[in-house]
Amino acid sequence: MHRTTTAESFHLTAWLPVILLATLVAAKLSAAGEWATGTRLQKRLKRPVNIVWSGVPLRRAISTLSQSQGVAVLIDRRVDPGRRVDILLSDVPLMEAMEQIAESQNQGVTMLGPVVYFCPPQVAARLRAVAESSKKALRKLPPEVRGKFFRPKRIAWDDFATPRGLLEKLAEENGLEIVALDLVPHDLWAGCDLPPISLADRFTLILVQYDLTFRVVGGKVYVQRRRGKREE
Repeated sequence: MHRTTTAESFHLTAWLPVILLATLVAAKLSAAGEWATGTRLQKRLKRPVNIVWSGVPLRRAISTLSQSQGVAVLIDRRVDPGRRVDILLSDVPLMEAMEQIAESQNQGVTMLGPVVYFCPPQVAARLRAVAESSKKALRKLPPEVRGKFFRPKRIAWDDFATPRGLLEKLAEENGLEIVALDLVPHDLWAGCDLPPISLADRFTLILVQYDLTFRVVGGKVYVQRRRGKREE
């Protein structure tokens, strides 16, 4: 039996009133429920969408798409959130749509666990390798320390959160000490809400935005520059 799949449509223009946008996002989010993970996420990423965006700020556009689909998206701090997006997509799978949106902004997109990550192309190319390298080292730690880094947990923060504050909170919540935090510049971030991911990936998603990584010795998390960064 032939089954017809109807693509969801998203029409946004620069003049769309803020109150209407907020209503649209809230209604869609209510329908979408929790962030999709696992098999549910894979199905959503393959679901076709129609997108008509004209002069829409990137963060607003991505936020609307993300919440309507129940798919978590993180935008790297180096990506200009106010850049205008003009794009027309018809019956395109959601993940392919994300890739085309990123390409239209000269950016890259990748995934780390259940999170779609918009970032500079060179970061997208290496993110999963960086994350796996950290996890490879973590697997060699004693069980009582190792277990903390592979336990999934939701992470969220409000507007104007600082990356240093987020890192300190992660360490404190897990009975760890964080060292060399001064390598992380003072910064203010837009609010975000992500589905459960491992502590290792939470550290990675924060630190990679400054070309930093981490290593763990005993109960201490050492922030460090990514190997080879100085040669680039």
